[in-house]
Amino acid sequence: MTTPSGGRSPFEIDDELRVLYKYGYGGITPFFAGLAEGAEGYQTSVCDSCELAYCPPRIHCQECWGTTKWVAHSGEGVIESLVWAYWIPIDSPARAFTDLPYAYAAIRLDGCRNLLRTRVSGLPQGMPLPDATGVRGRLRTIDNPTGRLGDLYFEVDPSRLGGQ
Repeated sequence: MTTPSGGRSPFEIDDELRVLYKYGYGGITPFFAGLAEGAEGYQTSVCDSCELAYCPPRIHCQECWGTTKWVAHSGEGVIESLVWAYWIPIDSPARAFTDLPYAYAAIRLDGCRNLLRTRVSGLPQGMPLPDATGVRGRLRTIDNPTGRLGDLYFEVDPSRLGGQ
């Protein structure tokens, strides 16, 4: 095959490229190592200066840049925002432990400043979004965790949905 200028077209074939790599969590390793080891309870980071708490944890406060310390947390919190997902990418590891549709929410753990985004269990399928805001629950860890945020999910008690 030739191009309009008389030169040859590039020869192309389909191929697959897979890249495996390792990355480290640095200063927030205790949080993720605890997940992978199936440790009881969760940890947040709390600023030594202004006392803001974060989960996922931070090594420095996002407000005052103070250093943080590790503090045990119950994992209890509230749904701030929720969406229902009806699709998972074909290559997503979430396919191994999530059925469609699933609830995905921004969770504010008690006392924490930032939001943790994770899957939610215990909600009636298709529950209207405004009704889910403010629902309380607790973080849980999947069976066989690997040390990723995807190991977490937020569980609500369906019997408490009527009287949030």
